[in-house]
Amino acid sequence: RQNWPLLREEWQHKELSRMIRPLANLSAVLLIPLGLGIYSFGLYRRFHDPLAFIHAQSNWRQGLTFPLYAPLATLKKLVTLPFFSFTTAHNIIDLSAALLFAVLLAMCFVGPYRLNRSQWTFPVFGLLILITTMLYPNLPRPGGIYDPLASTQRLVLEAFVGFIILARLGCRHPKFHHVYLFIALPMLAFLTLQFMTGHWTV
Repeated sequence: RQNWPLLREEWQHKELSRMIRPLANLSAVLLIPLGLGIYSFGLYRRFHDPLAFIHAQSNWRQGLTFPLYAPLATLKKLVTLPFFSFTTAHNIIDLSAALLFAVLLAMCFVGPYRLNRSQWTFPVFGLLILITTMLYPNLPRPGGIYDPLASTQRLVLEAFVGFIILARLGCRHPKFHHVYLFIALPMLAFLTLQFMTGHWTV
């Protein structure tokens, strides 16, 4: 009986901490829209448009289209345009990036390299990025330069979970690891030199 007040106080302390913990997590979640609101307010003060970060690309992205329109339009351009043209290089890189990350994101859900269910938010985020590039293709430009999947090779870098799957493949298959390095390192060197010398490939 003498310990009852102590036990009651301890129980109340645990109940209070159990109630406060979700509120602390909720406060972290609320910081995201708060940050977006502050950023939008800054854009409104500077450009009189709180959504300037969205409207900045309105002149080079089409409206909502059928998801397969962009890949099919890219394939059509690959067939109709000269193979060694500027646009064809862009289309090959963008389409390859889209297909590669579509496969890697699918491997996050099925197969021996799949992620745990608790980690599925990562590939879902990657799928949203990939679907966005499919739904909003690039606008055609004068002179026949048309890259429907423009910037896909840049946008898929945000789908970081694809690189986690590549790392798992490399750990389990050393030959794949060496082949990947054999292809990726020369491409990195070439594209870096292109950028440093003021050229534009991607």
